[in-house]
Amino acid sequence: MCYDQSKYKYNLSHLPVSFDYGFNRNFPNNRFNKRDLENIPEKVPGYYVLGYNVDGFKFLYVGRSDDDLRQEITNQIRRKDLTHFVYKTVNKELDSFYMECIIYHDFENAKLLNEYHPKRPNNYEKKYPNLKCPLINCEELE
Repeated sequence: MCYDQSKYKYNLSHLPVSFDYGFNRNFPNNRFNKRDLENIPEKVPGYYVLGYNVDGFKFLYVGRSDDDLRQEITNQIRRKDLTHFVYKTVNKELDSFYMECIIYHDFENAKLLNEYHPKRPNNYEKKYPNLKCPLINCEELE
């Protein structure tokens, strides 16, 4: 899959919006255990997918953190139906929001456990007053 700007409201060519979403090609080797959680960098933004690994990784929940990816994923450990995770750190909270939206839309027909469309970053009104979901066909945050 190649980057297709016609799908997006913004130029996202700097993001891994196709194929593996920037996740390690060997994913998912990360389980919900202390060792794997401690390998996640602290106090950085990023996005993640939770699922389970039986005959391949099944994407079941997509999320992000705007400031502490390790803490966000650690908070999800209570979900007993999900055993594995993949993640990617990014430099900007805006990029984690964009990637969460993209993955959410790519897998929304696969019965994700997410109940709602991803929310905008905290205090977005000040930093990004016109921020919307990056997908052209999405009107949920209009």
